[in-house]
Amino acid sequence: TRRLWPLSSVPSSPPPSACRALRRTQTSDDGPRLTSRITRFQVSADNVYVRRSVSSDSARECSLVSPVNAPARIRYGAQRPTGRVTAVLNNFDYTTGDGVSTAHGGFTRIDTPVGLKAGDRHITVRQRPNRAHLQPLVQAGLLRSASLVELAFDVDSSESDDAVMAFSIDAGSILTFATGTAVNVAMLDILDASGRLVRRIVPQPVTSRFRENGIVADFHLPRLFSETFDEYVGMKHAHAPWLKLASYCGSLEDPPFLEQKFASLIMALEYFMRNCLMERGQAESTVTTLDFPALIGATRKHLGWDTPKHYMAKHAVRLLRNAVMHGGELPTKDSTEFRLLFDKWRLFLFRRVLIRLGYQGQVISPHNGWKSSSDVADFSEEHNSFIPADASTLAPWMSLITKLREHQPGSDSR
Repeated sequence: TRRLWPLSSVPSSPPPSACRALRRTQTSDDGPRLTSRITRFQVSADNVYVRRSVSSDSARECSLVSPVNAPARIRYGAQRPTGRVTAVLNNFDYTTGDGVSTAHGGFTRIDTPVGLKAGDRHITVRQRPNRAHLQPLVQAGLLRSASLVELAFDVDSSESDDAVMAFSIDAGSILTFATGTAVNVAMLDILDASGRLVRRIVPQPVTSRFRENGIVADFHLPRLFSETFDEYVGMKHAHAPWLKLASYCGSLEDPPFLEQKFASLIMALEYFMRNCLMERGQAESTVTTLDFPALIGATRKHLGWDTPKHYMAKHAVRLLRNAVMHGGELPTKDSTEFRLLFDKWRLFLFRRVLIRLGYQGQVISPHNGWKSSSDVADFSEEHNSFIPADASTLAPWMSLITKLREHQPGSDSR
């Protein structure tokens, strides 16, 4: 059965097996673990779904409780001062962290924690203990999403849980701009000074599929946070529509069909351009009447955007926009050409968003059809066209190796 309950009416006596499992969950420096100590806990939420499992073995029956439209809050033991927070993130992964020494006197940055500065707070991003088991499953598509990474940072006892959650969501938004898919908070653990679990907040995040086609490489995450976090928080407070920026950027790849993806991209582009124009003093009544080509022209005139002609070549984008919005025939010769144009304008959007946030580093981009990188403000066709390169064209890295070998004294030199 599935029914919407007020929490006060949820049966207070779950099956003994489920009760024992919940009560024995504790937290150590290495994360949750089982212990023989019995800890009292209290769950609070406005509304929840309760689903009761059906099993022939009565000892294995349990009730599953899910919050609805608001987080569930779990308090463990007596009230204690808090000192640290761990935020579990969905759909984010990385491989390059801070440099650390190895046991054999070496040096590595592979899968190590990475320190970030977000405003006046220092946070540590680290991989979760079960990442090695979950990562192949999401990469293969067997799992839609997974929690592979967590944030950890210090808090003051005077900070409210809602303020801590808002900070964690903002950090997830910056990672959304870095990865191109929605990164959200799956769970928030609030710990005391000794690392014991005090409270746990379980929100109801929007589900999005895990993807690896990132925008900003792992190596540049510290710079991304230091240059954009304060600006992102400030622009949301100054202009309320920016609250939806992360959701627009993080959901582009979620629709199942390419036409739907392109429609989402066009809506995100128009939303971003209109709000940038309104920030600069343009009247909302005027901006909302502009079609897509007129918006491109307005951003060039009022914002100084340089949108090279190769983006609007043969009016392809305008014709595609009208086709996907009104159900017409696509002007492209096949779906491959359509996808390449989608990737090109998707990268255009993220470049513009990152520039607006104040990022001045590099982004992952194509170069003659090969995966490369370029300055965030580089809108040249060379670094924005996803058309595959000619088979005889070497990748940039291989071209460098070839040139180095040409200047070596011996042909067998490496």
